[in-house]
Amino acid sequence: MGISISKFSIATGAAVAVVINVLNTHGIKLARLLYQFLNPGDVLLGDCAFCSYADLTFIKNYNCDAIFRLSQTRKKLLP
Repeated sequence: MGISISKFSIATGAAVAVVINVLNTHGIKLARLLYQFLNPGDVLLGDCAFCSYADLTFIKNYNCDAIFRLSQTRKKLLP
């Protein structure tokens, strides 16, 4: 059994890149392997496990955007 993270094309729905590893590998480690396949203008979607300042900075440096659920431990700045 394993875990996989994929990059999909929003235009076609086809998988553009896939990373697979053993089940006990954290998803963020796999997601970071997909950064090499980012193109300017891409939008990444993920849960709160992917919401770190380091990853957001890395994604912005690729001229991409990200939508992640806010971790429960972070304060909300918006009402």
